[in-house]
Amino acid sequence: MGHRRDRAGEQVAQLGLAVEEDLALVGEVAEDAAKGAVVNLIRGLAVDLGRFGIRVNTVAPSLTLPEEGPEEGPEEGPEEGPEEGPEEGPGTTLDVALYRPAAAAGHRIDPHRIALAGASGGGAPATAVALMARARDAVRPRSLSLLYPMLDDRLQVPSSHEAASEVVFARRDYRLAWEAVLGDRRGTDDVHPYAAPGRATDLAGLPDTFIALAQFDLPRDEGLDLARKLIAAGMPVDLHLYARAFHPWDRFAASSAPARSFERTWHTFLRRNLHG
Repeated sequence: MGHRRDRAGEQVAQLGLAVEEDLALVGEVAEDAAKGAVVNLIRGLAVDLGRFGIRVNTVAPSLTLPEEGPEEGPEEGPEEGPEEGPEEGPGTTLDVALYRPAAAAGHRIDPHRIALAGASGGGAPATAVALMARARDAVRPRSLSLLYPMLDDRLQVPSSHEAASEVVFARRDYRLAWEAVLGDRRGTDDVHPYAAPGRATDLAGLPDTFIALAQFDLPRDEGLDLARKLIAAGMPVDLHLYARAFHPWDRFAASSAPARSFERTWHTFLRRNLHG
């Protein structure tokens, strides 16, 4: 999520969104449902933040920013930090805005007002961008929001074995989702924290983080573990565990009291960090 002003001087919050390729594995119905959830998320943010003079737009994942520097000469990749990650990684407009602020400014995007957010399977790439920005000494995002995130491919936390947490999908479905991303590497030592951020041990230097978890959810304890690591590293954390909620309660029961309470709390966090 970026933050800029348009030609009329109006504040604009921009969301960098991408539909994961592995959605094709579960068919058009699941893909349509995922896109519908994204549309609902954007509409909700637009209504809530609009009252404060912020207009919400999406940043198209296919948007390509111009190259910096002279056209000729060898291409240079982003500098690697102390922890070098895999070659693949988030390659979106948001990624470019973090690593090349001058190019982002050319599109009227303020690189110093970027908020990362990821729900469910989107929690891993959102956290990965934060880790990569830290390692490569890029622009520090203003915040990181994780909504019932899937963070660890090893499926070792207690909640991943709870029968009561198999409300929307079963443990085998959760395992299949990770295998769609990692293949045979899932659960092995050959997985980098950029691919499964629940494996990261040092979270110092990450942005202010908002974590919303459901009581009856297989990845619930992955979010709790991440919060503990952030607290141990001295990082600010807004942690919220919603009683009797399931994955993803705010989409299936959008008009319920817990969903409305969650949205108000999250939007307040976003406003505070984008305006701070």
